[in-house]
Amino acid sequence: MKQLIKKILKEETKDYRMVSKGIDVVISLVNKTYPYIVGWRRAKNWDNTKYFFYIDLVVDYKKVKEYYNLPFRSFYEKYPEEIEKLIKNKTILAFPTSMLDYGLNDNQYDISKKIKETVEDSYELIPNEYKMMYQAEGYFGETGRYYPKEINISYYVFV
Repeated sequence: MKQLIKKILKEETKDYRMVSKGIDVVISLVNKTYPYIVGWRRAKNWDNTKYFFYIDLVVDYKKVKEYYNLPFRSFYEKYPEEIEKLIKNKTILAFPTSMLDYGLNDNQYDISKKIKETVEDSYELIPNEYKMMYQAEGYFGETGRYYPKEINISYYVFV
């Protein structure tokens, strides 16, 4: 029994490492278009559903400011220590541009949507052995083939 548990845990660890490497490649590809996205982490709801998994994207707040060439919102200009608190506490925000005083052509939702599409498209490019998988079930309870789960962005974390 102990050997079986060790074997299962070893396989799961190996699988997680492969998925992690795959997501690292995805983030590298995304970084080519959005240089302020510098990493990722598992979201709190990482693997709560059968068909999806969730990640938080790590954003360099200085690079996002440079990329859009916009000032911080007046609150963050007035209280720059609040940015440090966000970083220290690993506070999650809904948009990568949440701290900016945006007068962007695109609104924050559109920017996040484009990033999500880039992440999804990049994820499609990697081989299945680097993707998180789920096993399909038949109508009569039989197990079937394995299929890749879809990747989703939960939040943005700033560094």
